[in-house]
Amino acid sequence: MNGLTVFLILAVIIIVGFILIRFIRGSSYPADAPKVDRPPDEEGQFINHRDHSHDDKL
Repeated sequence: MNGLTVFLILAVIIIVGFILIRFIRGSSYPADAPKVDRPPDEEGQFINHRDHSHDDKL
């Protein structure tokens, strides 16, 4: 086996490993958590709680 073949095999193993880890962790991964619908604030705006420009409204 030459170097390119070894590199491609390792790359495939790493990619498959990351995919399996993501499935094994399941919904405990924050990005996969169900989204909670939040009501709008007094002005009718939906506050993005990750956006710090809205900190004065919280």
